[in-house]
Amino acid sequence: TRLWKDDHSSIVPLANALVERGLAKVSDYSAALALGGAGPLRTAEAIAKTNRIRIWHNYVPPSNEDSHFENMGRSRKIQGKVIEVVSGDSVIIEDSQTGEEMKVMLSSVRAPRIAPLGRGARERSVKDEPYAREAKEFVRTRVIGKKVEINFEYTKTIAGNDARDIPEKIIEFATIALIGEVVKKPPQYNNHGIPIEAEPEDAPNLAELLVIRGLASVVRHRENEARSYKYDDLLVAESKAIQQKKGVHSPKDAPIPHDLNDASENVKKATQFLPFLQRAGKFHGVVEHCINGHRFRVSSQNAGAVFTLSLSGVRCPTRDEPFAKEALNYVRNRVNQREVQVAANSVDKTGTFRGTLECNTLTLDLASELVRAGLARVSFHGDANALEVEKAAKIARVGIWKDWDEEAEEARRLAEEMKANNLGGFNEDQNPARFYGSKLHDEENNNNSNNNNDNGLHSPGGSGKVNGPPGYEGGVMNKNGNTSPGGYLSSVNSSASSTAAAPVVRKDDQQIQQQQSTRNQYDNRRGSSSSAYPQARDSGPPVYTTRLGVTETLREGKFFAQILERSVANELWQLVQKEYANDDPDVKAPPPGFEPKVNDLIAIKSLEDNRWYRATVNFRDENAKELDVMCIDFGHNERTSIRHARPLHSSVSLNSYPPQARLCQLAHIAMPSRHSDYKDFAESEFQRLVHGGEFHAVVDARMKKFDFDHAWSSAVDARPELTLTIWPVEDDEEEASNNKKDSKLAKPYSPEQFLPERSIQGILAASGLCRMSRFKVGYTKTSEDNREAIQGEVDRARRDHCGMFEYGDVDSDWER
Repeated sequence: TRLWKDDHSSIVPLANALVERGLAKVSDYSAALALGGAGPLRTAEAIAKTNRIRIWHNYVPPSNEDSHFENMGRSRKIQGKVIEVVSGDSVIIEDSQTGEEMKVMLSSVRAPRIAPLGRGARERSVKDEPYAREAKEFVRTRVIGKKVEINFEYTKTIAGNDARDIPEKIIEFATIALIGEVVKKPPQYNNHGIPIEAEPEDAPNLAELLVIRGLASVVRHRENEARSYKYDDLLVAESKAIQQKKGVHSPKDAPIPHDLNDASENVKKATQFLPFLQRAGKFHGVVEHCINGHRFRVSSQNAGAVFTLSLSGVRCPTRDEPFAKEALNYVRNRVNQREVQVAANSVDKTGTFRGTLECNTLTLDLASELVRAGLARVSFHGDANALEVEKAAKIARVGIWKDWDEEAEEARRLAEEMKANNLGGFNEDQNPARFYGSKLHDEENNNNSNNNNDNGLHSPGGSGKVNGPPGYEGGVMNKNGNTSPGGYLSSVNSSASSTAAAPVVRKDDQQIQQQQSTRNQYDNRRGSSSSAYPQARDSGPPVYTTRLGVTETLREGKFFAQILERSVANELWQLVQKEYANDDPDVKAPPPGFEPKVNDLIAIKSLEDNRWYRATVNFRDENAKELDVMCIDFGHNERTSIRHARPLHSSVSLNSYPPQARLCQLAHIAMPSRHSDYKDFAESEFQRLVHGGEFHAVVDARMKKFDFDHAWSSAVDARPELTLTIWPVEDDEEEASNNKKDSKLAKPYSPEQFLPERSIQGILAASGLCRMSRFKVGYTKTSEDNREAIQGEVDRARRDHCGMFEYGDVDSDWER
C-alpha cells in the first residue's frame, strides 16, 4: 500500500509513512526482508526518534562512546593487520599507524565457543561447541596476516572482582571489512520493474561471511541497544543460512572434531613419534601459538599430532632479556597461525622436537631469518651457513649485536657449550661446591691397606709388577656396587655448629701422598724410553674441559660426581637443611598419610651425620618399616627407618633443582672381569685414586635420554650419563682457579693439559689394572688422540707383564 506525501510530490510506502510519523516501530525480524531493503525504514525511524514524536516522545538515545576511544587515543575507524585469531568472532589486530595490539570482537554476532584450556576445564569435561573449530579455521584462512578496516561501534564492560584481584575489563565490538576484496551486489528493481541505481560495492564484512555459512548466529539486541551498522545485512544472511540449513542451523548432528595427539606431552611419547616425523621429511602444519622467538606449538593433520617445536641451532632472547619482545613480535607477524612446512630432527629431554620451519612469507627458513635480523644467536652446534649469516648480522650491528663485544661473546659461548652438555648452567654467582669424601676408608680399611702394602701391594714401580693377587684380601664392594662404609658419609663433620652450613671437606694428606707416590713411581718406571704423547689435531669441533668432584665410587670404572662449573650444590645443601631444620624425626612423626613407595622422591635424615638429604626409594621393608634409599645429590646408599623420612618440599624438588650426582664412567678402558684374580685389587686401586678427588674432565660421550630411575635403582647396571677422560687437579691449579672469576666456566681444551701418565686411565693402564674397552666412545680428534695414548700405556704394561698381564695377554672372547 502506498500514500502520497503531504506535499503530493511523490508516493511512499504506507509502512514508511507510519514509521516516519512515530506511529510504528521497525521490526528487526522482517525489516531486512522488505522490498528495497530495510534502509528506508531505518531512515524513517531515525527521523521520528530525532523529533521525539508520538511513541518516541520519551526516547533517550544510547550513550555516545566516543569518549572511550578518545581516552584510548584512537579514532573509531582504523586500519590494521590481523595477527592472531582467538575464536570465530574474536581476533587480535595490530594498528597500522601505532603498532598497538588490540583484541576486537565482531559486532552483533556470536560464534560457537571453544572450550577453555586448563586442568579445570578437562576435569569438568568441557568440550567445544559444535562448529567452533570450523568457525575459527574459516576466519584464520580468510583474514590472518591480511589488512582489514575496523569500525568500532560499541563496548561492553565486565565488572571485576576486587577480592580476587580481577580488574574491570572493557570489550570492544567492531565491524571488520576485508580491504582489497569487493562484494558484487545483485541489481535491484522497484515495484514497476524499473532498475534502482546500484549502490557502491563494499568490502566483504567478516561477520556476514560467517553468518551466511552457518558458522555464527546474529545477536538479538534490545530496542535501545547499540548494534552493528550492517545489522540488517546480517539478518538477511542468517535467514539464507536457515533456509539452506547450513552449519549451526542444520538439523543433523555436528561433525565430531578429530582430536590430535599431543606428541610433546612427555619425553616417552615424543620419542615414539619422532621416527614417524623423521620419515615424513618436510610435512604440512599450522603454527597454533608462538611461545617465544624459537619455540612454537604446531599442529599437523598429516602427522595426526600437535607438538612443541624448537628451531634447531639457534636461540632467541626470552622472558626479560633484551630483544625478547622484538623476536616474539617478529615471528608472530610472519608465521603465527600460518601454514608452514616443518621437519623434525630430534627430541630434547623435555619432549620438545627440534627441527626447521619454513613459510611462504619468508625468503629463507625461519631460523636463518631470525639470525639475519639480529634476533637470534647461533648455538655451538649450528651449521656453517648459519654462522655466516650471524657473522653478517654482527658486522651490520643489528638487533642483539647493536653493542656487540667479541670478548664477552666468547665467554657467553663457552657457558652455552657447558649448559648444552648439562654441565651445570645455573646461577653464575654460586661458588663451586666441594663436598666430596676425604676419608677413603675407615680405620679398619686403613689397617687392612697398611697390611696389604706390607704383603707386597704397591703402585707400579721397579719391575712394574703388582704382586697382590691371587693372595689379595683387600676391600670388598657391597651388593649395590658401592664401597663399604666410609666414603662421603664418614667424611662429614658431625660436630658442625650449624645445620645450614655446607660440609666443606678436603682430601687428607694420606690420600694425596698415596696418589703422588703412585704417579712418581710410574714416572720412574717410564724413564727416558717413554714415547712422546701425540698432540691433538687442530681440526674438528671445539672441545671443552670441566671440573668435577667425585662423591661415590662404584664398580667397573663407574662413579658419581658433581659438576663444579656453575654448581648450585652448595645452595641446595643449605636450603635442604633450612627447610627441615625444625623437623626432628626423634620427636615428630611423619605427616599423616605419608607412605613412601618405590621410586618416590623423599627427604631423609641420615643416621650417620644427622643431616638431611634428598633421596629416592629403592626398596621398602614392610616388616622392619625401613627404606633402602639412594641420595640423588651424592650417589651413596642408606638404609633408614620410615620415621626418618619426610615428603620432599616443592622448594627443593626436581623441578627446582635437578639431581646433583651424575653417573659417570671412565672412557676407553675396561676393568678386569669378574674371573680375573686382579678384579678386587683393581677396584680398590680405582677407589683409592678417584674417591673424594677433584678432577679435570673431557666429556667423550653423553647420553641425551638418560634414565635417572634406572641409575638410582641399579647404578652398576645402568648406562652412564657421562663418559669421561679425567686427570687430577693439582693443588696450585685449585688455588689459582679459586682466585679467578671465570673458574666456573668450561675451559677450551688444550692438548698440553692432558698427559696419559697423569690421567686416571693412564695410571690404571700403566699398572696393568685395566685393558682397552671394545666399545669406542667419542668421535672427536681429541678423543681419538686420548684413546691412542691410553692404548700405548696398555701395550707397555702388556710387554712388561704388569698387573693382570703378569702371565701374558689376558684378552679373550668372554672378556668385555
